[in-house]
Amino acid sequence: MKLSRVQIAYLLTIYEMLEKGPVRLSDVAQVMGVSKPSVHGMEEQLIRLGLLEKKRYSSVQMTESGREKARCYGEAVEILTSYFQSTLQLSAEIASQSAFALLGEWTEETRQAAMDQLRQEKGFISSGCS
Repeated sequence: MKLSRVQIAYLLTIYEMLEKGPVRLSDVAQVMGVSKPSVHGMEEQLIRLGLLEKKRYSSVQMTESGREKARCYGEAVEILTSYFQSTLQLSAEIASQSAFALLGEWTEETRQAAMDQLRQEKGFISSGCS
């Protein structure tokens, strides 16, 4: 399943926030600097994709599929950001933005092939993501 740059950003933000405890829409909005309606719309998208779940009047939870997807995208962002900083001498901010932009455009197959190539060439250690 291909995610957009924005979907990846929301998924990773929610994933990181869930590691610290329950997550509410207002918390996500504050961290990302966006409106609550924006977060609500994205939450609905991620629920339809099977990455999040939410019971009425409760905090959002990530599905097993969502956790796996977030872990793999998080690893890809780290690898690409590091590559862009070391190879292209990009600033951390530009390197991270570039990583998100590429990941939002690439198919799953392209992402997997690129990550496999970078792991092999640059010696990045895989956490089990393809």
